[in-house]
Amino acid sequence: MSSKALSTPANQTLPSLSSLLFNSLRLIRQNFNSILGYTGWLLLPIIAHIIIRTTLGLTDLSATLDLIANLALIFIGVSIYNTIALHVPVWKTLHTNDSLRLAASTTASSTAQKNITSVAWVMIISGLTSLIGFVAVAIPGLLLATWFAFAPLTVLFENTRGTAALQRSRNLVRGRFWNVAYRLWSFNFIILLTYLIIAAIILFAFGFQPTASFGEWTPPLAADTLMSLLEIASFPLIIVYTTLLYQALKVE
Repeated sequence: MSSKALSTPANQTLPSLSSLLFNSLRLIRQNFNSILGYTGWLLLPIIAHIIIRTTLGLTDLSATLDLIANLALIFIGVSIYNTIALHVPVWKTLHTNDSLRLAASTTASSTAQKNITSVAWVMIISGLTSLIGFVAVAIPGLLLATWFAFAPLTVLFENTRGTAALQRSRNLVRGRFWNVAYRLWSFNFIILLTYLIIAAIILFAFGFQPTASFGEWTPPLAADTLMSLLEIASFPLIIVYTTLLYQALKVE
């Protein structure tokens, strides 16, 4: 199929930023228990980190174990990304009975696990490509990051692989780059700003002083843990929002 056939019509109206955000929060609220169950697995590496810090302190062994825990965190994170993204269509569909919903959920979970390595590989490719763009000049970095933002989702929903996933993502954005960039980066800015405000409150609550120079103050374990939990809390919202935006782009 040609890239022209794969691209989304430029005259298609995308949902507004507020509509995407509202619908994302609504889906999360309606399926909170399921999402809590999925994201709860991210607590395991965090608990491991706490145990390592409290029992071994800052040693070579603790650094090695921390690395293993971080690798596990990445693996679990990709698995949860896949699972939540694939469940968004399930949650949006009004199933006539629970058995149909359960079957759709089971299929989504199975597909999510089968695609962990494929999605992780595409994330690495797109991330490195965007990073190179940012290192060169910020504008190319933003351009590449916008083009390839939906590559992992094309792996999950369209069975693309590798660079084909990057090309498919770019085709989805083609003809509506600024509309997509506005919805994508405005949302990310909202998430980042909210995170920084709450993180600042946490750090000040644990004695952080703005006058302290870099390296003079190390956040206590409790502060690190709370900030990790804050990151986990934002993860489902980012996935659901991006998936809804992807689905809006995919409609032809």
